[in-house]
Amino acid sequence: MLLALAAGCRFTVDGVPLDGAVPDLGADDLPLAVDLAPPADAAPLDAALDLASADLASHDLTPPSDLTPPSDLTPPADLTPPADLKPPSDLTPPADLTPPVDLRSSPDLGVDFPSHVAHHYLDDAPAADWIVTADTTFDTSAATLAAAVTGTQPPAGTGFAVDSGYVVVAVHSFTVGTDNTSLVKFNVVGSRPLVLVAGDQITVHGVIDAGGHGATPGPAGSAPDSGSGKGTAGAAAGANGTGGSGAGYGSAGAAGGGAPKAGTDATGPSGGGTYGDARLALFTGGSGGGSGSAPSGNGCTGVASGGAGGGALQLSARNSITVDGLHGGGPFGNGPYGGYVTVSGGGGAGGCWSNTTSGSGGGGGSAGALLMEAATVTANGWVIASGGSGGGGAGTNFIGGGGGSGGRGRDGVDNADPLNDSNGGGGGGANGGGGGKGSNALINMGAATAGGTGGNNSSSGGGGGGGYGRVFVRSSGAATLSNISPNPVTTDTTLPNPIP
Repeated sequence: MLLALAAGCRFTVDGVPLDGAVPDLGADDLPLAVDLAPPADAAPLDAALDLASADLASHDLTPPSDLTPPSDLTPPADLTPPADLKPPSDLTPPADLTPPVDLRSSPDLGVDFPSHVAHHYLDDAPAADWIVTADTTFDTSAATLAAAVTGTQPPAGTGFAVDSGYVVVAVHSFTVGTDNTSLVKFNVVGSRPLVLVAGDQITVHGVIDAGGHGATPGPAGSAPDSGSGKGTAGAAAGANGTGGSGAGYGSAGAAGGGAPKAGTDATGPSGGGTYGDARLALFTGGSGGGSGSAPSGNGCTGVASGGAGGGALQLSARNSITVDGLHGGGPFGNGPYGGYVTVSGGGGAGGCWSNTTSGSGGGGGSAGALLMEAATVTANGWVIASGGSGGGGAGTNFIGGGGGSGGRGRDGVDNADPLNDSNGGGGGGANGGGGGKGSNALINMGAATAGGTGGNNSSSGGGGGGGYGRVFVRSSGAATLSNISPNPVTTDTTLPNPIP
């Protein structure tokens, strides 16, 4: 029974008849046709799979030798950083990389202070003050502070330097004299300008004198017949000669006096010209006046010297500069005085008389340069940059023969009697030409004047007067300048207050 049933049946596995007959499939029963034919270049399957018969030994299946890792893949010993690539031990900043004090940035003032020198001098001063209680001389030609000062010595620690051609003295405060009756003088001489810097204040009860006196110049002033604005020497001709001319600086010097001749009178030389600038960027002293002419007779030797130039002085204080009112003068008003600062020019010498011939007078020196700067500047006394006057020419008398030498011209500020400053030397005898007046806005109230002409052909001309110097005042707001020569002077009111 079972066999019969089996014979009548068809068995399939996954839809494939076991008897090998192809089922009758409709078009809808066929899957998407796929080309299963082997490619033309394919090897028969039985050949491709016949590995047993393949000659595998004939093929070199040994891995190539160059696949073995090379021995030089081991890091070489020299990959260790060499010693010179290691950070050096000297990377710690050395002590000397700290900027020196004079190279550090100064406070932003909008303007430099002090003028001409570094700001650090304001802070270099000792705590003690320099109070000048006796007449003292400071020589800017000296190489040390000890050698420079004769008189009241400065306190220990006072700064001293020769900086860019200037002598710089740094103090806390600087005072001349002890009160407003003092006549003590602080005289400045030498070949260099003086820059006096005070971290606090500068007070002048007595006198600071940096002027020229006769043929001796102030600090950095010029000797007779020298300097950028020098006067011209007089010329002798026959029995007389023309006077030397005055030197110039802030204003021109005046001409020397003429000398009469039998024919045409000889004309004196022109005065020296101006130089420098109003704000004292060129900080130097005045020039020397021209010498007089030599007499041609016996009895006199040499020529009359011109006056020397005034000096260059700078006063710089962080807080204040004060100059007391003029005082002193003695019972007859002829000095000495206190209460002034001067850089005036020196007076020319008078010409020498020699029997019947005469020498002419020397020209006056020009005043120098004065710069005052502080937050507050109060000058009730005198601030003077006046020219020296010319010396008088020698001349004959009217009656009885003979004659006389010319008088010495006055300095722009006379040590003993500033109220008679800048007057020319008198002519010698009755006919010598008088010396010209130096420029002076306090006494003569005007510019320098020419030397006088001799009165006859045996009398000589006087020297011309010297020109003004230059004064520059810097402050915060308007300064008090009660008595000043020249007048007006250059001012700058833009300093800060306080000054750092």
